[in-house]
Amino acid sequence: MEIKSERLILKELKQKDLVFMYKMASEPLVYFYDEDEEPPSEEQIYEKYNKKISKMKENAGKHFIFLINLLPEEVPIGEVHIQLNWEEHREWEIGYVLHTNYWGNGYASEAVKLVLKHIFENLNAHRVVGFCNANNKKSSNLMERVGMNRDGLLREGILWHKEWCDEFVYSILEREFLSLSKFK
Repeated sequence: MEIKSERLILKELKQKDLVFMYKMASEPLVYFYDEDEEPPSEEQIYEKYNKKISKMKENAGKHFIFLINLLPEEVPIGEVHIQLNWEEHREWEIGYVLHTNYWGNGYASEAVKLVLKHIFENLNAHRVVGFCNANNKKSSNLMERVGMNRDGLLREGILWHKEWCDEFVYSILEREFLSLSKFK
């Protein structure tokens, strides 16, 4: 499956893409707001993404990881992942990671918008949620830029650098998505 804009093409993550995933994960700022203190090792990245690729195959149509590629050369720059949280509620969850060399160009926002459009138009979503470390202003700003609303705060929801940290919860509903001109 491919999702395309003028600047980006998103393709399902494959085994061959794991070299890039490790390169991206090696950037200290990429996972700075995640629960781990140190950037993951090459072995950890391969193990993590091999499990995710297996999960995509086992849960076809309910779990996707899209490699974000910059056009026209199709240079990998990040990933967007989605999973069906509750089928009966038609709720999906979205997350994203972008290599630091490509921050500040609108690529992550563009990729998230493309995937949100895909979720609502093709996967029968009623609601899409996203979570981020409350200290991660770039991530919370991105979710707001794409039309997601801050639903709440999970107090001390994640362990970050050996301290409990709050986590923001964001969502966008199908009717809100349909009313936003940025998706038309």
